[in-house]
Amino acid sequence: MSSHMTFGINRFLAKKQSQNGPIPYWT
Repeated sequence: MSSHMTFGINRFLAKKQSQNGPIPYWT
């Protein structure tokens, strides 16, 4: 289950990153 969670989070962050630019704002 943890692997599935990580995969979902990675997709979420990647989507946010592509929408907001190359700078990750969540860090």
